[in-house]
Amino acid sequence: MRCTDLIGSQADYMQYRSIKPKYYPCPQCGKKGKRRRVMTRRIPHVAVLHRRSWIVAEVGVYQARCACCKYFQAPIPGVPSRGRYSLEVRNTVANALIRDRMPYGLVIRRMQEAYRLTLSLGYIHDCFIWAHEQINLAAHWEFVRANFSGVLCIDEVHDSGRTILFATDPLRNFTVFFKLVEKNDQDHMDAFLQALKERGLDAQVIITDGSPLYKDALQRYWYDVEHQLCIFHVIKEVNKLLLDGVRAIKNRIKRQGNTGAQEASRSAYQASPTAQTAPKWHEQERASQLHLGASISHCPQTGRPQ
Repeated sequence: MRCTDLIGSQADYMQYRSIKPKYYPCPQCGKKGKRRRVMTRRIPHVAVLHRRSWIVAEVGVYQARCACCKYFQAPIPGVPSRGRYSLEVRNTVANALIRDRMPYGLVIRRMQEAYRLTLSLGYIHDCFIWAHEQINLAAHWEFVRANFSGVLCIDEVHDSGRTILFATDPLRNFTVFFKLVEKNDQDHMDAFLQALKERGLDAQVIITDGSPLYKDALQRYWYDVEHQLCIFHVIKEVNKLLLDGVRAIKNRIKRQGNTGAQEASRSAYQASPTAQTAPKWHEQERASQLHLGASISHCPQTGRPQ
């Protein structure tokens, strides 16, 4: 494998590979076929940040001597069979989806910004399905039951017309279960909670957002469970109400114009406690000035105070 020099180079990063022996075994039966021609393939790759990366491979095309197929290509190391992208691209996308819990749209943006790689939404979804198939669910549930703290956090992510329901353990910091559904409704939520219950999870505290899907469903599966609202969603709703109030006041003042703004400010000032006590201050100050002027004597000739 030969690589271009990275120092001072702004061109694409290339990895060159050659797989073109004269004879190569059939991928299905193993019987060797004879090479007929050589073709060059450029496969998008992930290797260097902020630069496009490619695997440039010279691949032999072989004529089969068996009944499996007529022709076949030699496989490229690091590239899946008939794959458009390298295995490293697929692994990077799968880690962003599963480990980093990123939605599809953010994964597409990350791959574009970090690796100059434009991926389709369908390919992102295929990577998610592939990653889910790689999980050994039996071993995963054994780990969950052995390390579950009793606190369950349930939420959903909406992206590109699909919904991912997932449950995590916030104290032990691991994903308990997730499921991809076409629609976020009560039937899909009940099936998701039923799957958690059938796995033997004894949840003592469940944390959710304010969605009505959880209001009665949690009590059907865990009778004595303590249901708490996520503080993040509570603060988010409070901030939303405050911003809506400020926006309504701003729009009302804008419609009234400058005169309306001055009248609104004057009305607000008169209704405040400061405006109620302000006349008393003025009266006291005026009385003090009159009293002071009466106590000062003036010269009868010049009229100046003595």
